[in-house]
Amino acid sequence: NVPGQPCGGTAANLEEFEYEAFRIFPSLATDRLSISTSIWDSVKEVRIFGADGSLVDTIRLSGTITPVDVQRLASGIYYVSFIHFSGSHVTQKFSVIR
Repeated sequence: NVPGQPCGGTAANLEEFEYEAFRIFPSLATDRLSISTSIWDSVKEVRIFGADGSLVDTIRLSGTITPVDVQRLASGIYYVSFIHFSGSHVTQKFSVIR
């Protein structure tokens, strides 16, 4: 294995690394949300940002479905940025409600 490169599975090329490749549910989360993707091994890092642009969390995907604990996040709008090993990224939105 080469450090910083995906291992296992088939890495997605940049054409496959698009908005539709990722699903976040539920879009209105209270305590947990899930990230679903079949190209998880092509994602270097996942960053969660607040509506103000501040980084609130960084996670690594652990498989085709990764649970994310959002209990400590305040109510509001957040953005999830999926970062490909090439540096390319895809961003999606979700909300936390209390």
